[in-house]
Amino acid sequence: MSGRLLEVRGLSVDYRVGRGRLRAVDEVDVDLRRGESLAVIGESGSGKSTIAGALLRLLPIANGTMTFDGLDWASLRGAPLRRERHRMQFVPQDAGSSLDPRWRVRESVTEPLVVAGTATREARERASEMLERVGLEPPLQERFPHQLSGGQRQRVAIARALLSDPRLVICDEAVSALDVSLQAEIVNLLVELRAERGLTYLFITHDIALLPYIADRVIVLYLGRIVEFGAVRDVLDHPQHPYTQGLLSSLPDAFPAGGVNKPVRGEIPDPANPPFGCRFHPRCPVAVDKCSSIDPNTVVVASDHAAACHLVSSTDEPTNPAAPRTSVPSSLLRKARS
Repeated sequence: MSGRLLEVRGLSVDYRVGRGRLRAVDEVDVDLRRGESLAVIGESGSGKSTIAGALLRLLPIANGTMTFDGLDWASLRGAPLRRERHRMQFVPQDAGSSLDPRWRVRESVTEPLVVAGTATREARERASEMLERVGLEPPLQERFPHQLSGGQRQRVAIARALLSDPRLVICDEAVSALDVSLQAEIVNLLVELRAERGLTYLFITHDIALLPYIADRVIVLYLGRIVEFGAVRDVLDHPQHPYTQGLLSSLPDAFPAGGVNKPVRGEIPDPANPPFGCRFHPRCPVAVDKCSSIDPNTVVVASDHAAACHLVSSTDEPTNPAAPRTSVPSSLLRKARS
């Protein structure tokens, strides 16, 4: 890894709700180094996909700055943005809905290259090579999306994302719609492609069981704010925020060191009317009086590991994060899901 690829500061994103506004992402900072894989986890409604949409310039931002691959990413407009979009690509949750049902899959993968100015013959050859690389042989390339399995459609989405030689690939719940055996296959493919092509990933997920296999570092998001971040192994083995501990407690067998028996109870509050103080305090099993009135500061607990909680104490203990595993066994995913 060499240098920062992405630097986001104070990112806020609003949605219009009636005559008012809902702040879905509130003052979020993100740093992503070249060749790194960063995961963003949290429950539905925490703002994960909103961050992805803002980075992809599909959603307007209310505040904040974004520097990507040396560009002032938040300020690009019109032709300059269209010219640079190939640097950041997207793998969606449901690849089937992102493919034109009237086109054969090789046509769907070829078309973006043709639009970008590549000769049709060359574009078809490159598309066919990439589809083969992700595991789709020529006969499958001539099928329509509905004739492919969910895992095969996801491979098409990966091929299309990688064909423009992106600097960053954002995977938004890219395996959550698949069964556990297919999840393992797609995660292994993404890990292989990262090593082979020097890719940088941002994984949006709610599945904490995947973290050791897909990411180097993780951001834990709750109701639009970061509550904890750090190296994956540090966060799993030594979770600091009660919310992170609650997420881990749902998988006690998978992560015995990090699984603290403090499950998250209740439902995520209305993001249009977030609680005062710490946003997690209405559901927190260890909340104290000031949690309901004072926003907690972010406390550094170790090298590259911090949490926003009144009950967290700073420490100088060094960390030794383990490297992400090279493959994910479907047995772990099956155990985590059961």
